[in-house]
Amino acid sequence: MAFVPTMETPVFENRYTPQGRVQTLHAVSSVLTIDHVPPAWRAARIVHLAPILAETPEPLVDAFPGALLGMTPQGMMRAWRAPLPARIAYRPWTPSPRLLERIDALIMSIEDLQFDEERARSYARHCPLVALTRGAAGATLFLDGQPHHIEACPAVERDPTGAGDVFAAALLVRLDETGDPLEAAHFAACIAARSVEGVGPGAIPWRKEIDR
Repeated sequence: MAFVPTMETPVFENRYTPQGRVQTLHAVSSVLTIDHVPPAWRAARIVHLAPILAETPEPLVDAFPGALLGMTPQGMMRAWRAPLPARIAYRPWTPSPRLLERIDALIMSIEDLQFDEERARSYARHCPLVALTRGAAGATLFLDGQPHHIEACPAVERDPTGAGDVFAAALLVRLDETGDPLEAAHFAACIAARSVEGVGPGAIPWRKEIDR
């Protein structure tokens, strides 16, 4: 584990309503650079860039040339106005084709995109694997631009916070293990479903539970 002690940590408040999630920002963070990345990490086999407030700039995708590179770009889609606390608003993310071509797996939810599925399809024109999660409705996996439906696993939802991050991490791990995007997506859907059945990270199942 590594952290930058001089950086602030972003602080969000999430409220779940019938109209969707409402986010309020209470504290912002600084920007991470390649100098903040431990040298040993630059040879990592799997890298997951997961900005929550645009603190991982796009040039970081070039810092891990040999890695299976995944990204959850939700933090690139958030905007707010000072002073804090402030309501988070949606800001469309418009990455370059070159950036998308470097990313091996791009994962986001349909809610992150304000239900604009065409934007996900536009990413999939350049990124080889785009996973668009839909909560209890499952997910769509775009492979070289072609959509594949992934069924959700049955679950009794108690706390959905972090389910998308769990899905992304599990997808990358299983994709590295098998090289099979569809199998990896089903694996990730199973783990994400289990993770919402309790409160906090303790609800995420151990590997032996997943294999059962």
